[in-house]
Amino acid sequence: MTKEERFVLEYQQDGNGAAAAVRAGYAPKSAKVTASRLLTKANVKAALDKAREISTSRAQLLVDYVLGEVRLLAHSDITHYTVNDSGDVQLTQEAPLGAMRAIRSLKRRVITTKDGKTTRETELTLWDKVKSLELEGSNMSLWKQVIDLPSVPLFANGLQPSVSNPLIKE
Repeated sequence: MTKEERFVLEYQQDGNGAAAAVRAGYAPKSAKVTASRLLTKANVKAALDKAREISTSRAQLLVDYVLGEVRLLAHSDITHYTVNDSGDVQLTQEAPLGAMRAIRSLKRRVITTKDGKTTRETELTLWDKVKSLELEGSNMSLWKQVIDLPSVPLFANGLQPSVSNPLIKE
């Protein structure tokens, strides 16, 4: 790997040209000048642009993945699941792909009665739908911030005015 290639890798760490030049093996005394010179070279610019593009693509993939998981949880529905006679949970045909990931916990019990009959009990809990909807709504900028101000008497005798202020939550 050349010093220029190493500089490109190091520059991505913190965007500090002088520090990246030193880490890439250039002389510390001339690191600022070297970084400035390297950042004007076409091949270095192109490599940094490509690295930014790749980094942006990876970040977008991560965002898409996380939002997909949030949506899966937010739109989970207990009717997407059935329990067979053995107590196994199965997806219905209407269930979205990946719906099993919306299950938070699964508890099974085998109950034997005094007369020897065996029954199976399955308890299925999905992840918190409200929290998932809040996250999805926040991502879509659906919520506006509400300022919660305490109700304070406006007059010495403690009486409140007859006109309410819509900005004050009571």
